[in-house]
Amino acid sequence: MLEAPPHAPTEKTGPEQSESLLARLLAEIAATPPATISFEDLTGVTLDNPPIALPYHLRIHTCQFCMFAKASPESHQHCVRNKMAANRIAIRRRQSFVGQCHLGLTDLVKPLLFQDTVLGVFYFGSFVLVGSETAGRQKIRTFCRRHGFDAAAYLTAFERAPRLTS
Repeated sequence: MLEAPPHAPTEKTGPEQSESLLARLLAEIAATPPATISFEDLTGVTLDNPPIALPYHLRIHTCQFCMFAKASPESHQHCVRNKMAANRIAIRRRQSFVGQCHLGLTDLVKPLLFQDTVLGVFYFGSFVLVGSETAGRQKIRTFCRRHGFDAAAYLTAFERAPRLTS
């Protein structure tokens, strides 16, 4: 499943808010810095079941760094490919793991299993794991050199990303 081009997350308030319990739960978690949460629906379960429907901004990484990284169609495609790889790992392992993206940010990855089928994947994170900064900066430099992006801009965004300790 490919992500659509990124847009700034929108907040719903007032009477038009008819979000599901799952959406409200994820929004509550996402509103508590420093990390965010999203759910990658691999089977359409949130689309087919209105009680657990999720708005777009809870189905993609929307932290400031990720929105910067997805700002151009070319860089966005690298994020899509990275997330597809993480989804494949979650499907194969069928258990939680800690992953680091191609730009050095960390996510806690948790597949949602029902009757031994992975319905989707929860992503909690998009943070810099304290102690991984050097490796993260090197990933950024390598990525930018290979693909012609401005390493300074990515490194600046990386320095602003939230930090968490293990």
